[in-house]
Amino acid sequence: MVLIFAAPAAAQNAAMPSTAFMPKNVLIEEFTGIHCSYCPNGHHIIQNISNAIGNRFSAYCNHTGSLAVPVDGEPDFRTQAGAAFFAVQGGQGMPSGNFHRQFFQTSISNSAYNVPLADWTKTVKKYILNDTAPVNLTMAATLDTVTRVLAINIKGYFTKPTSTKLLLNIALTENFQIGTQTGSADNPNYVHKHILREMLTGSIWGDTLLRSETNGFDTTYTYTVPQNYNNRSCNINNLEIICFLTELNHNNVLNSVNAKPQLTPAYPYEKPYVHIGLADMGDKYGGQYFTLNVLSLGTDTLKTLDVAFTLNGTRDTVTLTDLNIPSKTEKQVHIPLKPYEIRNTNLYSIVVIRANGQEFRSNALNNGSFVKPEVYTFPTIDTAALQTAKLIIYFTPDTALGMDNENSITVRSAKGDILFTKTYQISNETNIDTVTINKNEYVQFRLYDIWGDGMGSGGFELKLQIPDSTISLGTTPVYNRDNISFAWNSVLLESTVIESKTAKQQNIKAFGINGTLYIQNPDGIFLESACVYDITGRQIKELAINSAGDVSLFTGILNKLTMVVLKTKVSVYPTVVKVKF
Repeated sequence: MVLIFAAPAAAQNAAMPSTAFMPKNVLIEEFTGIHCSYCPNGHHIIQNISNAIGNRFSAYCNHTGSLAVPVDGEPDFRTQAGAAFFAVQGGQGMPSGNFHRQFFQTSISNSAYNVPLADWTKTVKKYILNDTAPVNLTMAATLDTVTRVLAINIKGYFTKPTSTKLLLNIALTENFQIGTQTGSADNPNYVHKHILREMLTGSIWGDTLLRSETNGFDTTYTYTVPQNYNNRSCNINNLEIICFLTELNHNNVLNSVNAKPQLTPAYPYEKPYVHIGLADMGDKYGGQYFTLNVLSLGTDTLKTLDVAFTLNGTRDTVTLTDLNIPSKTEKQVHIPLKPYEIRNTNLYSIVVIRANGQEFRSNALNNGSFVKPEVYTFPTIDTAALQTAKLIIYFTPDTALGMDNENSITVRSAKGDILFTKTYQISNETNIDTVTINKNEYVQFRLYDIWGDGMGSGGFELKLQIPDSTISLGTTPVYNRDNISFAWNSVLLESTVIESKTAKQQNIKAFGINGTLYIQNPDGIFLESACVYDITGRQIKELAINSAGDVSLFTGILNKLTMVVLKTKVSVYPTVVKVKF
């Protein structure tokens, strides 16, 4: 360990902390490993919490235990401090997380303070978020990029009576190290964040706080940042500092604060300048663009990218302009695609070849694929005057542990243009919003919960409004789901009972009465099976029919627009019908 000492230094002075009662900031100490297959989910939850509450949240990841042991040149993120923390307060299995070194109702018995992964978000929202801090903290830091000396100034003000003896803890973390992570689709190019590099206090459990006055303190620490940690280069652009106070038994975190050091003079990034990832398309992709997650790791704002991609064997290059992605920031951007035939399986590769006009090759997304989506194609009404329809969205936000601005809905066109977007305030009332959509175009719908903890209440219904009628597209439950997305074709509906498209089968009809699905087969064509899909394209049932007469299939699919695919012995292509009931 590099020696650290409390002494006056050329640290940037932290602002004076507020003397008013303030909400407590949230701190998680996570135990993780590069060979932990469940750990990417833990990292994802940490990111969701950070998205929701911003600077009120701090996290550092202790890579420790057998799952953190590297092989064959993999990164070694282990620390002596992490091993000591895990020995005393580590959980049963990984990932595990401690919040404020306290035991909550969600914590695991006989496992220090560990909260199960599934309850991390609940613990923050229900037990921590509305707490008042007994001490308000501020922190500022400067880093001399020539000497690599880091100077940190921390100030505190106690708004409640506390013990005169407390422990001050300072953790140094690094973001954006790229390397192995089991369980991630990006392995071995996973982007690691919040990596604990060193505890900057003389003891890993903190230094006894020296108060300068009864109600407050002002202290400065310095530390020389090494070039490497465990033989892996440390990029000082990506450092972050977390300070927190505990009681003398090193438990019960009173409050925490985080800061990024100001670099003087500015320090240029080494490559890579950009790291890319592809947003999950699942089996619902049908648009004319890719959604690319672009992480800017350059010193300057990322303004342009030249992206080369291959789709189903056809190579193309596109220049993306006016991106304006600040350093150390990730943003979703769209890569427009030329019209292409969507196959049952579609293959793609993507790589950045220039960033801000400079030659550069990013990590490559090779040998990716997506399958042909289940898309609802409504029959066209042959009326030239009907050029548009309206999508009506009925949405009730999540009120179970919900918060304002937690839920949002976005509707996009096939090209990725936003047709509608809205973030909702918490309420038991149903919001009604109307979106004009173009005839014969894909429409992509996304309902998103920023906390990522799944909606505990609420719901939504979609309706398609045309001049003559309003057609229900279905009511979809949203419980325990944080991201609902699907696509359909907005060609207008003519009726709720649609005849089949094949000449030999033109008399086959599917319809619903009182929740029962019926197949009417007046010509006695032998039907082998039927597959039934809900509005999101998810298969509900696959039923063997093996009959040549009328069929009453089953009951129970209410208030849905359902797609039924009927297979016959004489037809190469399935008969597609739609049923509303």
